[in-house]
Amino acid sequence: MRKNTINIFTLLVLIGCAGSSMTTSKYKSRVFTASYENTFESTVDYFQERGFQINKANLSSGDIETDYREGAGWATRSMTNRRAKVTGKVIQVSDQETKLTLTIISEERSQMSGWFQVEMDVGKEQFYYKRYFESIENRIKSKGR
Repeated sequence: MRKNTINIFTLLVLIGCAGSSMTTSKYKSRVFTASYENTFESTVDYFQERGFQINKANLSSGDIETDYREGAGWATRSMTNRRAKVTGKVIQVSDQETKLTLTIISEERSQMSGWFQVEMDVGKEQFYYKRYFESIENRIKSKGR
């Protein structure tokens, strides 16, 4: 009986891990028909416009990282109890294509245990990523490819 319980628990853990990795990676990256520099600069500009302070913007490595912004993210409690930060990775795919991968980290504060990461349902999370990518793409187009 104990062996069956362990097997069932292991199976549930594996299913949970497989499900979460499959649902999160597809919509966090997008390839733009644009130069590396334009994509990088447009991403930094968009983060700043959204009110994020840039902690790291390394053009040669393609790494972009913001500080946490209070009131941002998809936490469920009041505006003062949530925050978010964003990271980006820009990779040149070809002369005319650049891949951008984003990670939005949303946190909520608990009175008992401090800040903890908030997971959102996939549909709502996809909405946020889509909005970020569309806004960055608009900047890319306005700067010229």
